[in-house]
Amino acid sequence: MNTLFLGLDYGVVSSLKNKLDIQKVYTVGLKKDFNLLEDSSFLDFGIHYSHSQMKANIYPALEKELLPLDEIILSKLAECEQIFLGMADRLFIGASYRKRYRLYTDHVKFWYNFFLQKKISLIFAANVPHEGYDYVLYMVATAIFKIRFIGAYVLPIRPGLITLGYLWHNLNRHSSTQKHFSNFKISSSSALISYYDHYGDKKTFEPFHRKKNTKQIFFDSLKSNAKRDTRKIIKAFKEKTILRKIINRLTFSNPDRIQNASDFYFENKGKVDKFYNKNSEGISGIKNKKFIYFPLHYQPEASTSPLGGFYSSQELVCDAVSHFMPEDCILAVKEHPRGSKAPNIRNIDFYKRILSCKNTILIKKNEDPNFLLNNSFLNISITGSSIMESILLSKPVMMFGSRFFENAPGVFRINSNEDISSAFNQLKTLSEGDLNKDKVLKYFSKIQGCVFNYVVSREDMMLSDGVTLEESNANYINAVIHLLHELDKKTNHDS
Repeated sequence: MNTLFLGLDYGVVSSLKNKLDIQKVYTVGLKKDFNLLEDSSFLDFGIHYSHSQMKANIYPALEKELLPLDEIILSKLAECEQIFLGMADRLFIGASYRKRYRLYTDHVKFWYNFFLQKKISLIFAANVPHEGYDYVLYMVATAIFKIRFIGAYVLPIRPGLITLGYLWHNLNRHSSTQKHFSNFKISSSSALISYYDHYGDKKTFEPFHRKKNTKQIFFDSLKSNAKRDTRKIIKAFKEKTILRKIINRLTFSNPDRIQNASDFYFENKGKVDKFYNKNSEGISGIKNKKFIYFPLHYQPEASTSPLGGFYSSQELVCDAVSHFMPEDCILAVKEHPRGSKAPNIRNIDFYKRILSCKNTILIKKNEDPNFLLNNSFLNISITGSSIMESILLSKPVMMFGSRFFENAPGVFRINSNEDISSAFNQLKTLSEGDLNKDKVLKYFSKIQGCVFNYVVSREDMMLSDGVTLEESNANYINAVIHLLHELDKKTNHDS
């Protein structure tokens, strides 16, 4: 059995290799995080690929010549193409369709041939694939080669209070993993209940901000950039396109990378913010009105792409909800505190499209989100943390995408216009008895055995409720072995 590991610690790789009798190991990760290359025991049985290089479309050579792509392969990945082209904002803001499509087909071509040549039968991931190349990898593996893929994801983190994760094996239906953990206990039995006790009755949620050592980040960035640019210059000499490439590297004007925010292609951030501020309202105007609350997502991020699927466009969500909501309802949309991580994700046209939706308003950025969460008729999210907050508040919520708690009390999972219309009809007869603390606690008790103490990195470990990376790794390994056992039982039963 040949196995691919994505972003997992060496301890996980070596342990699962022994427990599952894996013959050949392939890993993708960061050398500084996973320390694989220096470990002699790993070199005896594994091949390591660089996450950073693959993300930038710099792939190693395979043993055999790469087969070209054809219509049959690409047609099976039509959904993957649409989502990837938007996901490419992470690296190539402002790049043309041709550039993004070329990047996409390069990823597809490599991973199609990789799986063809390496005969991979199992893939493990530390997270949801959302960096571009890894999403293509996931889709090629599952849609074309039918390779079993098991990934982990975290519940919304509250520093010092809860650090829980879960396993998934279907990116479009995270909750499908729950049925395989009915008799499996690994986390403390009170973890989710404590989460409710801390937040459920207070009706307030502290914002989550990662602690960063800005001084260390600055010097790490200088060091990293120096190494990166030295490698690029050396590579330019080797490729014999010396003058043009050296000039591009030294002036940071490589046309294949992110353009400068001052480029004419982008709108001035100050103008965008000014438009939002001018066209947004305070909460005083909706205090005595029936309103639906939609806190916008930070983008690009995994919670919208890929987990939102075709609903990664937040304008699309606003248009759909406003069309079907009751005539006496207002859709109140509030910008995320951080907005976006790349220029032009938020622009004036984005806000204009939201404002063009029926009975839709923008809420000023400094207004209290707790008031909006608590006093809304309904909350809306793609797969964001406000869904968990709505569950804790016994508040109905529409979810446009897939995440572990999609079957919780009061959550309406949306895949179509019919789902939205049906949800609004059900809300007419929903009573407080249908959505209360007892039902939420019963649901938490039901899924308690499906979650485990989990952190993705040492940075998350520092924000956790005492969970170490070693403990997290052990929990991941035990959960994976249990899930594989259950999936095999189901396969044997079906056959």
